[in-house]
Amino acid sequence: MKKLFALLLALVMIVGLFAACGGGTEAPAATPAPEAPPAETPATGDEPETGIDGEIAVIVIGATHGFPVGVQWYANNKVNELQAQGFNAQLYVGETPEHQVQVVEQLMTRADELAGVVILPFDPTLQNAVRLIHDSGVPLVQFNRVIFEVPSDAKVVGDNFGIGFETARVFAERGITLEDRVLEMPGSNSSVVETRSQGFRAGLVEFMGWSPEEVEAMITRTDFTMWNRDTSRQLFEAFVGTTPQDQLDRYRFVFTQDDEIAIGVFNAIRAGNLPGDVSAIEVIGASAGKQEMYNMLNDGTWDDYFYVFSLTHPPNMIVESIEVLLRVLAGETFPAEPIFTPTTLVDGSNAYQFLNPDSPY
Repeated sequence: MKKLFALLLALVMIVGLFAACGGGTEAPAATPAPEAPPAETPATGDEPETGIDGEIAVIVIGATHGFPVGVQWYANNKVNELQAQGFNAQLYVGETPEHQVQVVEQLMTRADELAGVVILPFDPTLQNAVRLIHDSGVPLVQFNRVIFEVPSDAKVVGDNFGIGFETARVFAERGITLEDRVLEMPGSNSSVVETRSQGFRAGLVEFMGWSPEEVEAMITRTDFTMWNRDTSRQLFEAFVGTTPQDQLDRYRFVFTQDDEIAIGVFNAIRAGNLPGDVSAIEVIGASAGKQEMYNMLNDGTWDDYFYVFSLTHPPNMIVESIEVLLRVLAGETFPAEPIFTPTTLVDGSNAYQFLNPDSPY
């Protein structure tokens, strides 16, 4: 027995010596080595392939009023969506016309890195800047405030002519006569304003059979409101204060070119301290797509004062503009005429259909 035990002990010692020399099948645990940088792995085919080489630049304007706030919101959401899909897309905001010119000029210093540009020009002073984009050869889509003097691959606009034209239709249906006077309150110095004005005048000629001269003689136009409700209120108050009462009594119709402008007029009237009596006003036409306006229409806020309607000009048209640029970059061509987004009349009867609590505008 002792011999057997001694033999087993010797065998254990031999195995232990063999393992210590590294000849065993199981090595003792070691301290982990520093992690090496991961090796590049071959593409699996799952990575996004956009087929577009370069940056998609979306240039909008600053939050001068509600509509650009909505434009920025929708544009930012679309840019984020494109980035998630693998596109190199960026959003740029020109806070003023001068700043937007600087944004464009800075971008054009690296025009060879751009796949295409969508721009909402601030106003006609951007003509040279927009031309700079065109002349660089970068695909260009103009949105909303189109500068027609500059060629572009596509133009996406709301139906601004239709907004004016349909306003005239409603005024005609509400009994406008040549004895009436119309107060027109424009937004700013842009193609949007002039196109709406042209549509309004053409509509009165069409629906009423009046001459262009007769139509022009019945319209009083204020200075530009700059799409601002406070400026609109001040201009309306100034108009009332400088117009004799016998003339004020002829102004049954007000053509405001934006919801903000109409709300400014309403605020002036509701405050009750105007220097003249404006109770003759029966109809106010507005436009855009502001949730505040839709809520007021839906709640009947205006009902004790006058009939108000708003023609749609939604800020989410910027999304369509970006998608049009993608189609341009895919090789699609578009006619020189603008791509129109139709307008729809919204009043107290259907405003509930347009309420969107998630919209910032």
